[in-house]
Amino acid sequence: MSEAKSEVEYVIKTGRQIVEKKQVDQPDQLNTQIDAVKLLYNELGAQVNTPSHFVSSIFSAFGALSLTFSAFKSTTALFIIIIRAIG
Repeated sequence: MSEAKSEVEYVIKTGRQIVEKKQVDQPDQLNTQIDAVKLLYNELGAQVNTPSHFVSSIFSAFGALSLTFSAFKSTTALFIIIIRAIG
C-alpha cells in the first residue's frame, strides 16, 4: 500500500491540475473520477490499517497478560518462600 501512495497522490494531484486548467473537454467528469479514485484509495488504506491495528492490539493484550502472569508467578513464588520460612 505504501509503495503505491506516491503514485496515487501524483495521479490525483496531476488530475486536479488538469481539471483546474480545464485541459479536458469534461473537467467535472474527470473531477468526479478523481474523487472516486481518492475515495477508493482511502477506503483500501482503512481496510489495510484496521487488521494491522487489530493485530497490534492483540499483541499488546497478550504482552500485558504475559506481564500479569509473570507478576503472579513471582508473587506466588515469593508467597511460598515466605510461608516456608514462617512454617
